[in-house]
Amino acid sequence: MENCKSDFLDISMTEVSFYPNFQPHEWNKEWLEQFVTYLSLSADYINRYINLKNIPPILFIAPDFRETFILENALPYWLKGVFDGTRICFLIDDKCRRWRQIVNHELFHAAVFQIYESHPVVPVWFNEALAYFVGENINFCQGELQNRLTIEYQSIKRLLLTDKLLTEDRNPYEIIKSFGAFFGQNFSSESIKIFFNELSCELNFTITFQRIFGLTFEVAIDQWHDSIINVLNRKTAENSSLRQELKYLNSFETALVILAKIVKRDYQLMFINYWRGIDADFDDQTLSKRLDSFADDNLSSLEFYHGIRLNLLKPVTAESAWNFIIEELKQYCPVIILTDTYWCPWHEAYGKYHEAYYCLVNGMSESGQYLTCIDNKIFKTKDQMGTMPFYNFKTSFKEIYYYQLLSQSHSYYPQDVFQDVIKQHEMDLKKQPLSNLNDKASLLKRFDDIFRGRYKFAIALQYLADRFDDREIKQFSREMFIISNGWRKVRLYLLKNYQEPPGILLPSIIYHILNIGKREEILRRLMNCYPSQPQKELHDN
Repeated sequence: MENCKSDFLDISMTEVSFYPNFQPHEWNKEWLEQFVTYLSLSADYINRYINLKNIPPILFIAPDFRETFILENALPYWLKGVFDGTRICFLIDDKCRRWRQIVNHELFHAAVFQIYESHPVVPVWFNEALAYFVGENINFCQGELQNRLTIEYQSIKRLLLTDKLLTEDRNPYEIIKSFGAFFGQNFSSESIKIFFNELSCELNFTITFQRIFGLTFEVAIDQWHDSIINVLNRKTAENSSLRQELKYLNSFETALVILAKIVKRDYQLMFINYWRGIDADFDDQTLSKRLDSFADDNLSSLEFYHGIRLNLLKPVTAESAWNFIIEELKQYCPVIILTDTYWCPWHEAYGKYHEAYYCLVNGMSESGQYLTCIDNKIFKTKDQMGTMPFYNFKTSFKEIYYYQLLSQSHSYYPQDVFQDVIKQHEMDLKKQPLSNLNDKASLLKRFDDIFRGRYKFAIALQYLADRFDDREIKQFSREMFIISNGWRKVRLYLLKNYQEPPGILLPSIIYHILNIGKREEILRRLMNCYPSQPQKELHDN
């Protein structure tokens, strides 16, 4: 090992070394300066929770030697830092976006070790949980943990009380992160620091814990469990409402909605262009084309109105795609993947038939053997996620969408939105020779698109009505939901027509189409005249 002697680094506060040696081309000079500067800031932050006596020596592992370092020391593949009792080994550089949080995490471990080196009274998992909290690394797969706590809580609790979690549990870090989040959010930094100070004198964890925090360690674990289960019950109710909204969305739209929920953004106006009227050219040769209900422009609306930009990535190999996803997830950035239902174990089509399919990837196993996915199939069951093993992913992956958050637009009025919408949806039902209604496969798909498109457009209208507290738009939304349901019934009639003697239901189907079309025409004219009252003052959410 070679100590860093570079003149540009002020390392008076501790020793900084590089393994196997310092190579200037491997390290960003500006970033190293930022790192050294941040050490003192991190130490101040850690001292809010526990007394850090000094910053231990730092050892940077060069990129080409990190994999070997992890293997030789039997460490998890995802590790970015480790305190070995003497120094902190960092496997990071300027490409790691969360390096500050990793520094905080390891300095916390160093502080605990410095105080209790000769008397290790702090449970290992509890030490790890608070390190994750002060390192702001508290994202975990809530659905999987909730399922485990529902089924395995007593055995998990035993591992926590006996400090055997890290050695005996198959996936301890989900538990550790969630407890760290619970504990850090319910007890102040001042009380935590008092606890560690008192513990250094008394050296009895359970007694000191109860005296400082006013409850036993076991009760604290029970309260953590209850908080997770309460979230599950609340989310079950929320998911029921969300399932209703997602029921007519395709897999890509569903993934977009779930992504928006995760990043805490609205999404409804991405459906604002989903109303497609029937074109004026009503001839037999173009019926299928004319009934096409929407164009794929929801991404531009999602970006313009809600500030969520999706970028498409087409990796050359499955390995590069996998690595990209893992890196995004490490930064707590979910991605959307295009895959194949045949290879989705949670999907009803698994192993049966092939169909292009989108789902949102929101997590990974600690072993790196599978991804966790969310889609509308998951919301229909009690399961909170699906699992995508690496082999399945490698066999089926096609595209990856990753997101950027931009500023949201709050500078529009409802009439601005309507002006753009109405321009695209002129319709004329004067001509009506629907003679090719026997085009079964094509028409069923077209009518399916129509009623789903109307339903989505109604969602966008409802969002506008709620945002601007506009009764007129709310009525538009109600009417569009009715129209959507009318088109859905037409599709059902058409399906029944193919099961009955040919042609019997065609007159009734045509009648329903014309009536719904006229209803749409009336609604279009009303929206074209909006606003019918003085313009309201714009207000932001």
